[in-house]
Amino acid sequence: MRLYHYRPIENALLELGNGTFHFAAREELNDPIEGYVHVFWQGDKAAWEGLFRNYICSISQAIELYLLQGNEDMLHHWTLIVDIHRFDDVPLGKMLEDLGNMFLADQEVQRLAGFYGNHALKVREAELQLILYFIHKKAMALCMQKYMDSELIPREQGNRVLEMFSRSKEIAFPFAAMEQAISDEEGRAAVIKVAGRVYEDMKELQYIQFGFDDETFLYGKRRSADGAQMAEDVITEARQRRNWTSVVAEFPKIYIAQLKDMIYPESYVVCFSGKNDDSAMWGNYADCHRGVCLVYDTDEVNAINLKSHRLSVKPVKYGGDLLERNFFESFGQLNIHQIA
Repeated sequence: MRLYHYRPIENALLELGNGTFHFAAREELNDPIEGYVHVFWQGDKAAWEGLFRNYICSISQAIELYLLQGNEDMLHHWTLIVDIHRFDDVPLGKMLEDLGNMFLADQEVQRLAGFYGNHALKVREAELQLILYFIHKKAMALCMQKYMDSELIPREQGNRVLEMFSRSKEIAFPFAAMEQAISDEEGRAAVIKVAGRVYEDMKELQYIQFGFDDETFLYGKRRSADGAQMAEDVITEARQRRNWTSVVAEFPKIYIAQLKDMIYPESYVVCFSGKNDDSAMWGNYADCHRGVCLVYDTDEVNAINLKSHRLSVKPVKYGGDLLERNFFESFGQLNIHQIA
């Protein structure tokens, strides 16, 4: 079979010289939803309790990484604790267990787990964000208290964070409106949209409070002899403030993105065409008709032989339905001990 690969000249020369192909991320593909899987959350009360337990433990991990001067990439991609039990044999395991138990003992957290678990509601990403934003401040406060009790942070600093949380307006989860729309997914979506705007306003206030007013956990602030902050630290401080507000105000969104990556990991593809005269492809992939169209022949098992390995190719099959996957049913990579 003969295949064609549209490329800009510079990229083509590099790939030919190295005997390689450029594998594109999903975001680089021409169709923004190509290969996309719609993740939702639908489980019983125990499943939701497990998610909430994991959430507070992951927040604890985020706080710890920040205090250890973790960068933005770490806070956005390394804070989800996939296997809490891997800490069972070290002191951290006891602290995570205590945090989870205290969190699940909270009346509002239990009410949420019961509401969504007992009704087996199908929760989309926007609704899960709303749920986690509602319990986020509780989780942060418990982590701060536990860190102070364990002498991992000074009590003065922890209390300062708790004081700032106390100044934030308390907003109740819209249980009444949600209960009226249990069997109406569109009605529930309308409630979520309205409540989401309220939580966005609250989040903006937290950005202001913790991003500009709070210096509790800023580290590495050096000053010159006249008392002025060192110029090279101004950028560092801004980065620290951004990272800290990510933990304080933006973590529900960061956490959900990591959940989705766990069952829907990053993937990369290289695409070929069955023809060499497609004007749209020349325009999109060959530098606006100024590039080249490389020709490849496959062997008897539809593979392209490169310098160091063989690349198997398969035809693309387009379907009309968007794939969906229930997060709570997608733990094939975990064993029973890790899930429990």
